[in-house]
Amino acid sequence: MRNDIIAIICPDVHGRKFWEKLLEEYDGSVPCIFLGDYLDPYPNENISVEDAKKNFEKIWEFKEKWTDKVILLFGNHDLSYYDRYFRCCRYSSYYHKWYNDFLTRNEDNFKIVHEIENNGKKILFSHSGINPSWIKENNFEDNFSADYINSLFHTNRETFNQYSYYRGGYMNAGSPVWADIREYLNLDDKDYKSDIIQIVGHTQLINDTFNIKNITCVDSRQLFVLTNENTIEKY
Repeated sequence: MRNDIIAIICPDVHGRKFWEKLLEEYDGSVPCIFLGDYLDPYPNENISVEDAKKNFEKIWEFKEKWTDKVILLFGNHDLSYYDRYFRCCRYSSYYHKWYNDFLTRNEDNFKIVHEIENNGKKILFSHSGINPSWIKENNFEDNFSADYINSLFHTNRETFNQYSYYRGGYMNAGSPVWADIREYLNLDDKDYKSDIIQIVGHTQLINDTFNIKNITCVDSRQLFVLTNENTIEKY
């Protein structure tokens, strides 16, 4: 592992195998952060729901091997099985009970936001990002810490199923598991937190990454690394 890498980032899996190179190469020297959406494969990618389940079980074995080094975040498609209020497209009723039992039993091993600090910047990893407009619309504290957002999930869970018109909803902004990267184009400059970097998935890209100010989407079916200079590069 290069000595300038401080984290490995795995965006939306949806049953894909791109992450599996970590099974041979990961050495536990830096955190490995999965941004959620392990389930519900896309039909055009020829991945069956059975394949996706086996893939998810491999991810869990990887997590068990490296315990605190592998960070698993919730995506909206995972929450679809954890709480029926979050029901998403491509939902598998066949595997609902298995996923629901598993996620409920292991809920302490999943979270909404993970946070690290590096070079004077707070770096927040989540499935789709913390949109300041979502904070304002729900009259939450202007607090972008992982502890605060994770606690909100347990006390105000219904607000985490809010999504914007970009995703067929009625809100101006989606939650940290539903926000579309295009929503951040609507922010005023003052709404961007200059001391915070956000790394997100959820909005599928053709390739590489998409940046808006200090928010980077990496949902392009490949692994990335965060360097000590707070840059994001392909793994």
